Amino acid sequence: DSSLTHSTLQLRATMSAIRHPCLIMGQCPSNFEGRNTRSPGDSWWRSGDLLRRTEDGFFTFVERLGDSFRWNGENVSSVEVESVLHATGWFLEVVVYGVPVLRHAGKVGMASVLPKRELTPARLQELLAFLEKELAPFAIPHFLRIATVPHETTSTLKIKKAALAEEGFSRIDTLAHYVLCRGEYLPLTQTLVKQLHGEGFPLGFRKMGCRTG
Repeated sequence: DSSLTHSTLQLRATMSAIRHPCLIMGQCPSNFEGRNTRSPGDSWWRSGDLLRRTEDGFFTFVERLGDSFRWNGENVSSVEVESVLHATGWFLEVVVYGVPVLRHAGKVGMASVLPKRELTPARLQELLAFLEKELAPFAIPHFLRIATVPHETTSTLKIKKAALAEEGFSRIDTLAHYVLCRGEYLPLTQTLVKQLHGEGFPLGFRKMGCRTG
């Protein structure tokens, strides 16, 4: 079966007696919560990776879970979008993730960027034109978060993407945010946030929707 699967390893042994050093390092406590998942006595370990099983029974790495999200029935690769944004040469740091928005299926793409210099309205439109050439419409970030300092990282120097996704666009009072509406990046104001949380409005390139007045 070559279908995509989570990198959950179904271990047909107790977690306290794993014999293969390649499976896991260290020792799990006896009350390990990954027990009894599919049948009594089994155990599992979630690495956070997405794997594909080959016809020969081997597993190959696809991507980290959380590095993709689904928006309007389409899968969006955060890594691909981040690469395109980095290709502009405008940013010191880029991180892309999905955020839930009422009345929209899946998660909407959001990019938190640390620019090398100010993103003026003209530069934002230039950025959008570049993204339209390089990405499918559904993959273009519909929200931009403009960071002013480097992003917070883990002990292994990875940007804390999950924390940013949970934050969403709740910091619009302290950081500049933009929303893709009517085919342009518009400042995300409290008025627009109330619209999103209320009657909602179409995101993206439709020449209708958000009211900025």
